[in-house]
Amino acid sequence: MSPRVLLFPFSIIYGLIIRLRNLLFDVGFIRSKSFPFPVIVVGNLNTGGTGKTPHVEYLVKLLYEHYKVATLSRGYGRKTKGFIIADDKSDATQIGDEPMLYQHRFGKNILVGVGEERVAAIEKIKQQHKQTEIIVLDDAFQHRYVKPGLAIVLTEFRHPYFNDYLLPAGNLREPKSGVKRADIIIVTKCPEDLSEVVQKVYIDKINPLSHQQVFFSSYQYNNLVSLNEDLSLSLESLKEYEVLLMQGIANPKPMKKFLDSVCNKVHLLRFPDHHQYNREDLNFIERNFNIIASAKKIIITTEKDAMRLRDVSLSVQVNQLPIYYLPIQVYFINKQIEFNQHIKNYVKKN
Repeated sequence: MSPRVLLFPFSIIYGLIIRLRNLLFDVGFIRSKSFPFPVIVVGNLNTGGTGKTPHVEYLVKLLYEHYKVATLSRGYGRKTKGFIIADDKSDATQIGDEPMLYQHRFGKNILVGVGEERVAAIEKIKQQHKQTEIIVLDDAFQHRYVKPGLAIVLTEFRHPYFNDYLLPAGNLREPKSGVKRADIIIVTKCPEDLSEVVQKVYIDKINPLSHQQVFFSSYQYNNLVSLNEDLSLSLESLKEYEVLLMQGIANPKPMKKFLDSVCNKVHLLRFPDHHQYNREDLNFIERNFNIIASAKKIIITTEKDAMRLRDVSLSVQVNQLPIYYLPIQVYFINKQIEFNQHIKNYVKKN
């Protein structure tokens, strides 16, 4: 008997609790607060690994040149509590790796906030930064105290929510019926050659409601950026390198698969999701790197991991290693213009 079968009774109990919670929100016994300005929520039904961070970045890039945009996250993995607005002195221990990535990417062009209580955090953003016009909430689909104007749910191509089970037997945070609250459903991390036939299969399984739209997105990997110096390394040159890939993210497989296709050889060193690196970790990484016999070798990590490696206490060790991060960006298959226009229309109307 598989461990999953043994966990199904606990999934049933968990499902009853979540269904009751959702019902209390649906009937208004527990109130959701709406706001008189655009609030976009990006989330998922599965636990982690669907690509929320690059999709939030995509939305910010789409909007920030024309509007005053703020992102709001819980700040998972940070060592602080309460509401914080990021500045140029913030680090991942204070605000979390994902908000730190937004701060690093966009700087003063947007406002980056963290706070466990999203309703209170949204109100504080508007009180303290009245010019803010749009707030994008990262990973808040289950945070139903906020009623978004536009809800986007992500599901990974290789692990779609409709083939999954509730926790703890599976990876679903809430029953599959929760997807009905979404306005947009994005199937993420798709093969770049995804056919229209396969797209239709997924759309049929999602069975969207009349008001819902389904899109398919994939990743584009850009040239490597050095964590230590102002240097870059082209993807084409990687065929000469043996690589130690270190990742502290929920799903390391897509990047590993990509690097396998462009590098001489890849060794995966995996850490827990949102792992806060320490000196012992860096020693462990260095030992594994030194084992690689190739004369041409580097360490590659994700941009989120790079934010955690910028901790001042690690700078001496980090600077002694050839660590590069691999930036990624989202693009949509077939319907990118349609997606962009849908977001812009929502913002203009609200």
